[in-house]
Amino acid sequence: MKAGSPYLKDGADWSEHEYYLVGDDAGLRNLMGACEAAIENGEARREDLGDYIGVKCLSRTFFEKPDEHSSSFETAIVVLMVALAVTLMLIGLYTVGTWLF
Repeated sequence: MKAGSPYLKDGADWSEHEYYLVGDDAGLRNLMGACEAAIENGEARREDLGDYIGVKCLSRTFFEKPDEHSSSFETAIVVLMVALAVTLMLIGLYTVGTWLF
């Protein structure tokens, strides 16, 4: 970032500002303008946003977590694979046991 340009940074560089966007007056005003433009147009690319190249306005569904429940088909496959592994292990133990005894 050039000296004297508006400052806008991620506050992670300083522990007391870790979860903040930090900037000087000009940087924050530029951010406000970019946010308004992004709300209207979906995106605003600007050179006066410090460490950032722009702002995007995304739909609410972008931030929602997908349904993490597995289907019954996936559960059945996992159960079958575990049962197969246990069966093969028991057959192997039986075979080793017959060789040794």
